[in-house]
Amino acid sequence: MENKRLKELGVMIDCSRNAVMRPETVEKFADIISAFGYNQLQLYTEDTYEINGEPAFGYMRGRYTASEIKRMDKALKEKGVELVPCIQTLAHLKTIFRHGEYGALNDIDDCLDIGEEKTYELIEKMIKTTSENFSSRKINLGMDEAMRLGFGKYYLKHGYKPKCELLAYHVNRVYEIAKKYGYEEIKVFHDQFAWSAFGDDFYYKPQSKNEEFCRAIPKDIEIVYWDYGVWEYPDRYNFHIKKYSEINGNLSFAGGAYRWSGFFTANGYSIDEAKKNIAACKANDIDKYLVTLWGDGGGE
Repeated sequence: MENKRLKELGVMIDCSRNAVMRPETVEKFADIISAFGYNQLQLYTEDTYEINGEPAFGYMRGRYTASEIKRMDKALKEKGVELVPCIQTLAHLKTIFRHGEYGALNDIDDCLDIGEEKTYELIEKMIKTTSENFSSRKINLGMDEAMRLGFGKYYLKHGYKPKCELLAYHVNRVYEIAKKYGYEEIKVFHDQFAWSAFGDDFYYKPQSKNEEFCRAIPKDIEIVYWDYGVWEYPDRYNFHIKKYSEINGNLSFAGGAYRWSGFFTANGYSIDEAKKNIAACKANDIDKYLVTLWGDGGGE
């Protein structure tokens, strides 16, 4: 896919699991990707950034200071690369729950309790912090893999509610916070939204569609369809791009460079899948493409 066709061609680096890339290394990495025509770098930080008044947030985790983020932001801008915050505002926050003050906000697994007002106070601090330290008015709010949302403390306190209702409530609350702090382009990963739109609490059922849920999702929230080619069946990418575009009509794509599978990066597999999903993006007029570099398999 020619770079000139893309509004955004980005890389997401995982700076939360097992290794936090030093600021000077982020800047060197930006030199490399800018030479290849990339114009965006998403900095994936679950709790590895400091928040004023929250000393336990990212404690002993290699968190970035405000000045370090501002330095990276300025340096990358000079290279033609936009530094975009990529945080988590629902799940993937297990490392904060080891601290008592955040343990009270834990619903189940690594998921926040969306029935607690203090959860939204913390999320507002997260978003306020990124708005002060990143010049970009784009943000990725995560919200992926919250598989058992509402089935822990939330359930014990409030009883059962379908996950689609909980997710619609949560995304709208966090969306309003992001808008309050000046964010113009708000992104979320697709998986839980796809299950809620085309399925139930635990299963994806593409033959169905929850129209009420889809209407509840703001039209200007960008649904980031991530797919790393794990499941093999014909025309997978084209099928899901068409399907997920039905949620709110605002879809982008995230593929992956397989560096999370061990000591070696699976380059051949990554390139083979990229050729397939790029062709599908081109055929379906997707003009935002992200390469994810997850680190949950190790930071080797």
